[in-house]
Amino acid sequence: GQVQIFKDEVPWALNVGDTVNPRQEIMTGADGYAKIQVPDGSVFEVFPNSRATFRSNQGNLRELLDLWVGRVKVHIEKLNGKPNPNRIHTPSAVISVRGTTFDVTVEPDEMTLVVVEEGQVAVQHALMPYSEAKILNGGDYLRVYKNQPLAQKQFDKGGALQRMLKVMADVWLNT
Repeated sequence: GQVQIFKDEVPWALNVGDTVNPRQEIMTGADGYAKIQVPDGSVFEVFPNSRATFRSNQGNLRELLDLWVGRVKVHIEKLNGKPNPNRIHTPSAVISVRGTTFDVTVEPDEMTLVVVEEGQVAVQHALMPYSEAKILNGGDYLRVYKNQPLAQKQFDKGGALQRMLKVMADVWLNT
């Protein structure tokens, strides 16, 4: 499908095996899908109709991705069995991870949905950083709204199962 990166604000088609450099924006079309592996073995998948910037803060390797709209699935590898701190930024949330698998979706209204498949993440409000971070474990999810403080984490086995099946279908259809 259609996947582009921007070099000097000019769109370039991304092909299998191409390199994505820090501060490059990745954009997928309606049928686009990209799977990107970083040097530590961690992987993130960018699903259709998404826009993200890889390592926008080039000086900080913990800043993995800025997701502006759309959906990504992230799998952070542990380093020698130890935590591997990384952060994902969205317009309304900052998600801190140490070695886990999780989904992040940003809606056009900048609402962020974080769904943890396994491991643990800490979610903090990007626009209200004074609030305490919420810790999510496997099966937990949290919606972060642009103009509202963080709610309590939520767990919904039925909803989690539905999302997991959707993720599996996305992966199967895009491989």
